[in-house]
Amino acid sequence: MKRLLSGFLCLLLCCSLLGCRQEEEAPILEPVEFFYPRSAFSYTDTETIVGSEQREASGHKEDLSYLLDQYFRGPHSESLSQPFPDGCHLVSTSVRSNNTIVLVITDAFSTLTGMELSIACVCLAKTATALTGYPTVIIRAKSQFLDGKRSIIIRDGDPVLYDDYIAPTYTE
Repeated sequence: MKRLLSGFLCLLLCCSLLGCRQEEEAPILEPVEFFYPRSAFSYTDTETIVGSEQREASGHKEDLSYLLDQYFRGPHSESLSQPFPDGCHLVSTSVRSNNTIVLVITDAFSTLTGMELSIACVCLAKTATALTGYPTVIIRAKSQFLDGKRSIIIRDGDPVLYDDYIAPTYTE
């Protein structure tokens, strides 16, 4: 009887393994591109410090607030990192007549300084430009200064993200 019960349990265990399979990712129907800093960056590599991932925007392609809310939640890819502190989200947006978009972010954003602030602003500006098509992005916190400045302006193509300088070699 014990053999029969053991055999039945082994058969049941084998049958339960047939239900295991790796779940396939759903295809992206309306892709948008979100930019984040790379988790591992080498200064000898030819890639820039900023990478991107595609996300689904079905039904929300024109809803900038929704898309930026998804953006501030951070990357899905483990090769990218979250540049924004907890509590960062979009407060408001406005568009100026000169193809400029203004993004007002919660004051949690003002805790970033120096290089961290620069990288976060470049990533946010590249994402906003990819979503809206506006080449100039003005970023500001709701009521705080960003590293001593009221706002930060980034124009598409201005941030140089790849250093192709080759140092001269000296011979004696």
